Amino acid sequence: MEETDAPLLGGEPAADDARLGTNRVVIPERAKLEKPKFETFEIALQTGKRIAAFIRKEGRVRIEAGVRLLNAHPDETYSKPPAGAQVEYLQEFVLPEAHAKARRRQSPCPCCQFQSSKFARGIVAWFPDECVIRVIGRDCFARLSPEEHQKALRNYHQRQKTEKQIAALLRNIPLIGGVRDAIESNLDIARSLDRIRADILNALSKHDVRLWPMIRQGWLNTVKESRRNNVSPGRMTKTTITTKTKVAPVRGTQLIAPKTSLTFEDRLQQCISVLSTIEPTKEYYEKVEQSDDRERAKLARIIQNAFKTLKAIEKDMLDQLQFVDIITLKTIRSWSLREDAEADLFLELEDDDSVLLLGRGLGRYERIRIDGALRRRLESMTGISAKDIN
Repeated sequence: MEETDAPLLGGEPAADDARLGTNRVVIPERAKLEKPKFETFEIALQTGKRIAAFIRKEGRVRIEAGVRLLNAHPDETYSKPPAGAQVEYLQEFVLPEAHAKARRRQSPCPCCQFQSSKFARGIVAWFPDECVIRVIGRDCFARLSPEEHQKALRNYHQRQKTEKQIAALLRNIPLIGGVRDAIESNLDIARSLDRIRADILNALSKHDVRLWPMIRQGWLNTVKESRRNNVSPGRMTKTTITTKTKVAPVRGTQLIAPKTSLTFEDRLQQCISVLSTIEPTKEYYEKVEQSDDRERAKLARIIQNAFKTLKAIEKDMLDQLQFVDIITLKTIRSWSLREDAEADLFLELEDDDSVLLLGRGLGRYERIRIDGALRRRLESMTGISAKDIN
């Protein structure tokens, strides 16, 4: 028999119409029966994934005695969706390569080509009003309802993006032990940073040195005052003009910001507490792999929030450590010695730069110890899959 790609039009196909010389596909009666048993999206989604996996392996059209038959999954309903139907797309798929390339092994579509080969790329769709699942062409439902099709695509793509993020985050579970070790190693630095911050703020407050307003923008300024004569008919007045000039940048100024918040140690301890609920073992990871999507998403949110917090803590610590860097302190000292410095400040370093003297002048200062921990390198706490944290 000579093969042709032209589909036969008309009523129900006879078996002869579905032989290899046509694009007709016989639809089993059992496939046409409604199977309204998928009442929730969660149930439909799990079934939809199984149907898509079945199609990727088995295809959509099988050939028996020279006749093409729809290889319908037991849970799908093969019928045309009603007008105005709502839809949620569950899972995309592509037919096996050999089927996708052969027109006569491609799938018919209940939306538009009910009994003829139509597509190689399709999607499993849930129709909540009927509680049924249909297998349709990737863009075929757009012919029936363009707006509903676009809405379903947006929802599907957002879910796919979320699922990828969840999978990426969960892949980091075996590495969380190393993250906890990094946090533990940074606790000494955090405690020292918290202590020196409290000591500096105490010294500035005790000696009434208002340093924060002057350096909050990240610059050390000099001040120059000049007078200008203002002449008007029968009157002359003088105006004082203050000019500020930036002379040097200063780093880590948030260390002396007069705000109340949790200490670095408290923030890190909270992260340790959260991450301690996750076991970085193969057995735990396998348990997570077998859990349902809701539980996996919940765990992924915990990991994501913990790493967002750690990312912020690490950024803040690295920034504020710069304020107690020897170069920064000596820059501030040199600035404070200038007659035109904006602040009335006394700052000296003693004992091989391990003690900071801070106040307003000789005899009016506090001795502040600079712990050796502040000279250590901060261990990275956000080095795993940083692109997945945001």
